[in-house]
Amino acid sequence: MSSLLLLSDEKLFKVFEDALLCDVDTDFIELIADEINRRQLSHLLPVTSNYQLSL
Repeated sequence: MSSLLLLSDEKLFKVFEDALLCDVDTDFIELIADEINRRQLSHLLPVTSNYQLSL
C-alpha cells in the first residue's frame, strides 16, 4: 500500500487500469480503489471503468 502513496494521480489511474485488464487479485484492485477514494479522485475515473469504488 505504501508504494501506492508515492504514485502521481496519473500513474495511480494507470495502475488501476492495468490491474483491471490483467488477472490481478481483487484485494490489490480494492487497495488501489481505496487510495483513489482517499485522494477523492473517483470522479476523474473514465466512464468506461465498470469497477465499483464503493466497496
